[in-house]
Amino acid sequence: ALAAPLLKLVEAAGDVASFQSTFVDAPTWIEVYNSFPKDLGSPGGGGASTTSRLLSADALTNDTERLAHVLEVLGPRPGGPVGGVSNPSLSGTMTLGSVAVDNALNPVWRDAVVHLTTSVSWDDTLNYAAVEAAIDDTTNVKGALLREIAPKGGVYLNEADRNEPKWQEAFWGTNYERLLAVKNKYDPDTMLWCQRCAGSEGWFQDLDGTLCKL
Repeated sequence: ALAAPLLKLVEAAGDVASFQSTFVDAPTWIEVYNSFPKDLGSPGGGGASTTSRLLSADALTNDTERLAHVLEVLGPRPGGPVGGVSNPSLSGTMTLGSVAVDNALNPVWRDAVVHLTTSVSWDDTLNYAAVEAAIDDTTNVKGALLREIAPKGGVYLNEADRNEPKWQEAFWGTNYERLLAVKNKYDPDTMLWCQRCAGSEGWFQDLDGTLCKL
């Protein structure tokens, strides 16, 4: 019924246009999606994996040879994209603001001079195993290197790894316990929830989006 006006328009076009329709029943949307051919390229969309770190002046100057090695690993490869995953991008933003402010922002921002990010992307034709490998590399190789050169650094929430270990410290720093106390006081039943926010560790989000209390 929803397509009736469009079909009527096409039919009226006579030999100028033609159409063919097929109706498919499936119990879930993902089964319909998986039935589509995947060898025609990607019509759009895909995924990406990012990790980042706020770097202080000490992190940039204490061991420059180690830093150079880390940047080499994080940055683009000479050979270009590999296995359907893009060449890693590497970018840095200069930032400096040493004046302390009493808000929720991670205090490590006050000592950071560079916000460094690296990311890779892929289209939706990439197989699951390759996607998992790319995500693992972001978190446990590239992210680990950034944490190594800046162990006391944090991350910028909007350009962070969703799998960041010890995210309470990385995202919120010394503010976390205070934020958790505020959360527990004003929302004791966790009516409001978001990933990697204060108190979110009390819940687990299933693949279908369902929240389960731990």
